[in-house]
Amino acid sequence: MKLFSNLEECKAIIKTFLEDLSVENRERMKTAFTLSDTFVEREAIWLITNTFRDCLWDIDEAVRIGFTSWLKENISDRRNAMIYHGMIK
Repeated sequence: MKLFSNLEECKAIIKTFLEDLSVENRERMKTAFTLSDTFVEREAIWLITNTFRDCLWDIDEAVRIGFTSWLKENISDRRNAMIYHGMIK
């Protein structure tokens, strides 16, 4: 399942979810963002996405409906909102 078209989009969208995470998981994500700069794009997206997936335990709805379903729905909704508001292309 391909959630993001490129690394820039991946980072921009995932960053909008940080406030929903615990302080510990926000730090995990910030570390993943930093580390991703040392990887090629495909590997960087994988690192960020999988780190975020591990952090989804903080989001009750994601736990309730399942991480894959939550990601498909919420990433798409967030992307559309960000495009509408001119935050991403």
